[in-house]
Amino acid sequence: MERIAIYGAGKYGKLVKTIYEKKGCKIACFIVSCYRGGDKFIDGVEIIGIADIDEAELCVSKIIVAMDERNWVSVKKRLLESLPSYCKDMVVFLTHNDIQKMMRETFPFEMDRILHATEPVSRDFGLDRGTAIDRYYIEKFLREESRHIKEPCITLEVGEDTYSKRYFPGARHDILDFSRGMDLTKPESLPLEMYDVFICTQTFHQIYDLKKAIHGAWKLLKYGGTMLATVCGCVTQLARTEDWDHYWGFTVASFRKLLKEQFGEDVVVLGYGNSMVATAFIQGMALEEIDNTLLDINDNDFSICISAVVRKN
Repeated sequence: MERIAIYGAGKYGKLVKTIYEKKGCKIACFIVSCYRGGDKFIDGVEIIGIADIDEAELCVSKIIVAMDERNWVSVKKRLLESLPSYCKDMVVFLTHNDIQKMMRETFPFEMDRILHATEPVSRDFGLDRGTAIDRYYIEKFLREESRHIKEPCITLEVGEDTYSKRYFPGARHDILDFSRGMDLTKPESLPLEMYDVFICTQTFHQIYDLKKAIHGAWKLLKYGGTMLATVCGCVTQLARTEDWDHYWGFTVASFRKLLKEQFGEDVVVLGYGNSMVATAFIQGMALEEIDNTLLDINDNDFSICISAVVRKN
């Protein structure tokens, strides 16, 4: 039985463990950059700090390193500098795209499970297997609607500025960062009437005081400004983390009525998805695993994603 070590004990490390155990390998240990004591095991596997490798007499054929591609160069360089020289030829680097592909190949989706299994293939929206299906609709919506908006001066996006930079490259991009006290339910925490475009994707369903949050979105926009928003439909897995919970699921009708109560009539709401897409989404299948030719057949009775273009007049 081949013995391997895995660098990192987070999300990617645990996926690598799942894959290689399925292949019949023995996971010797998780290697972490610095072990500070506490639990010596995760999922039954020992944790070893890089500085303790020599003392541990590591006996493996591979050290699998899984990482986000955004950190590829810096992590690779730092890790190779930290490992003992005899370990460096053992290292195999995998990006998150590599891991997703390996998950799909190692645990292929079987159609029979739809009616016979109570456990979905993924509880992470398929992100451990590839691209989340709802991301197709979110990006299609932003791509199409951004073409109809005059190049803004200032944009605001929730959590990051990825879409702002992609679709409005000439603007100044600000980030609504909850960790820094910015809260849609507390207008006093926000810059008021500052933004030409507010990109608010997959956010409102995670805010309990929903009407306050929509009022906050109205307050931060300039007059004439536009909010591009998406939310989960009623057919979805729940998006929950240690910091966020999932409070609401929407229909086209409910989201439209909520927005019109605050913004008036200049609201356009659309639903995306159909029964095939909804089934695949609940099962946790990835975009790469389904028939993409069926994605653009929309049936509002099975919307997994709902979009809104809202203007403040």
